[in-house]
Amino acid sequence: MKELRFTYHFFLGISMTLVFLILFRPALAEETVFALDGKKGNNNISSSVSYLKDSDSKLTFEDIKSGKYDGQFVRNTGASLSFGNVEATIWHKFVIRKSTPSSDRWLLVVDNHHLDSITFYYADGKGGYNSEHSGRLISYNLRKYKYNTFVFDLPFETADSQKFYLKVSSYLLKYPIQVIRYDTFSDIQLKRSITMGALVGFLLMIVLYNLFIYFTERDKNYLYYIVYVSVSCIKISDTKGYMDFFWQGPLSFMQTQTPGLTLLLGVFMTMFTGHILDFRKNLPKAYNWILAIFGPMLLASLFFNIIDDKLYSSLINQLGSISLTFFLYICALVIYRKGYRVARFYIIAVSAYFLSIMVYTLSLLGVLPFNNFTDNLIELGVALEMLLFSLALADKIREYKKAKKHAEMDLMRTMKENERLILDQNKILEIKVEERTHDLIREKEKSDNLLLNILPSEIAEELKERGESEAKMFENVSVLFTDFVNFTGVSEKFTPTALVHEINHCFTAFDHMVGRIGLEKIKTIGDAYLAVCGLPAEDPDHAIKSIQVALEIREFIDAYYKGGGAFQIRIGVHSGPLVAGIVGVKKFAYDIWGDTVNTAARMEQNSEAGKINISGATFKLVKDVFVCHHRGKISAKNKGEIDMYFVERMLSEQEKVKNKS
Repeated sequence: MKELRFTYHFFLGISMTLVFLILFRPALAEETVFALDGKKGNNNISSSVSYLKDSDSKLTFEDIKSGKYDGQFVRNTGASLSFGNVEATIWHKFVIRKSTPSSDRWLLVVDNHHLDSITFYYADGKGGYNSEHSGRLISYNLRKYKYNTFVFDLPFETADSQKFYLKVSSYLLKYPIQVIRYDTFSDIQLKRSITMGALVGFLLMIVLYNLFIYFTERDKNYLYYIVYVSVSCIKISDTKGYMDFFWQGPLSFMQTQTPGLTLLLGVFMTMFTGHILDFRKNLPKAYNWILAIFGPMLLASLFFNIIDDKLYSSLINQLGSISLTFFLYICALVIYRKGYRVARFYIIAVSAYFLSIMVYTLSLLGVLPFNNFTDNLIELGVALEMLLFSLALADKIREYKKAKKHAEMDLMRTMKENERLILDQNKILEIKVEERTHDLIREKEKSDNLLLNILPSEIAEELKERGESEAKMFENVSVLFTDFVNFTGVSEKFTPTALVHEINHCFTAFDHMVGRIGLEKIKTIGDAYLAVCGLPAEDPDHAIKSIQVALEIREFIDAYYKGGGAFQIRIGVHSGPLVAGIVGVKKFAYDIWGDTVNTAARMEQNSEAGKINISGATFKLVKDVFVCHHRGKISAKNKGEIDMYFVERMLSEQEKVKNKS
């Protein structure tokens, strides 16, 4: 009887298990279809994605596509894919259905700049799949979409459901997968760029301000702060993906040096903190503790970074960064308790940074809303931290000067009468010497400024150091010529004084435009004005800057003429090689020679009133920036027929985007 009861329960258990598997197996295996209805421009589809973790990175797309691994895919339930710090390959698959047919352009966005390699697979309409590649290790110039995140076109042939695959390989695996309409994505990137630009601009302003103070005060504390802020600016820009534009060519190795930048930032943060808090005086053993605790971590991270094991280098950096920041924070609290009031700004600054990290983390976990503010909160925290560090530095210098002043007063009270008399005499002598020195400096500045009005700064420095300057060949420059229309006829209507005043008014305005945009004025010849861009320092944007000056000159003369000015103007620009140097030994001048100069003069001679005439060589350099009208081949004196173009205006941003697409 017991055996029958056991058999009954055994088969009953098996039957219930089979029923459970039959009922629930389809639900577990069923793929989630994300319905794209077009109402939302930004769609996070992370919770509709299934993934397969390939720890050994051995699977191929053919393996995945064959379906034999479908049972191993796991449905993601979070707002992003998160696998932590682990070096692996993650395969994703997802199905998207367009609920309503539309011509909207949709993009697939994988929003994490630190992903090494990403491959997107989509149906080719013939039963096969096409693939596109991106990732941090792909050169910036080779990416189709040049943004600080990774973007793919999401092709939809019909309104039916389509299956897509995504392969991600990296050592920092946390990223959301989004489907974003192109216009919405452009708005998002614009806001990000504005925010990042504001932060970088703010940090650069701090750097320049403190650099000025450093050259004034010659205090090393400012130098350490400048270096720390500069490295922080580079590190933040790299973290957000905005340094990819610079990590090209000789600097392409920097694409994989994120752990190295973190190490460098930690070193300069320690150096700055040690000087601002005066460790040697207030906490002498702090440096020994730092070397003993964090020195081995730095060497280990550096070792793994050199052998290209970024995973372990990153893990050590994360642990070291958090523990080092906390350690320095504790040191600041201890020093403040000892009465060193400068530490209070440092404590407030680090506290603000910790708070920004905490709020940012809570927003990622969904405890707080994730929006544009929380997305950029760490950057805001860094900006506030740097500002407060600047206040701490200023407070330290103020305290130092205050202490120095008290010491000088005490010394003065203890000096004897005869010593005071000698000191007074010395002070009188010092004042006279200082006054004489200031006079000499002022005279030198006058002579230097006069020299800089005649020669470019680089040539002036070379002339002062060596007593001579050699002529040099410059391969890529743009020459700008201007000339007043019917100058002889118009000048007859003026007295000599009035004519000079009129020309001076125009040329002074030209000088300001040329200096502001970055051209070098060469000379004026009667009513002609000659300037060049791309020397003595090379400038890859020489043609663009020359056209910008030309447009401003034309706008100025047009407005001046309409308001009663006497002249109209012709402008010509040509780009190419030339020779530049100093002519003569008395009343010397910096001049330029070559066929490029002659051709630029021909461009001006063949221009028209109120027009900017450029050559075909210049047009090739500026056609993506300005609207140009082809005039055809025009005969130029001693040059034959030359392609010439009139520059109308600068292209709008919409026109630039349209031309690129």
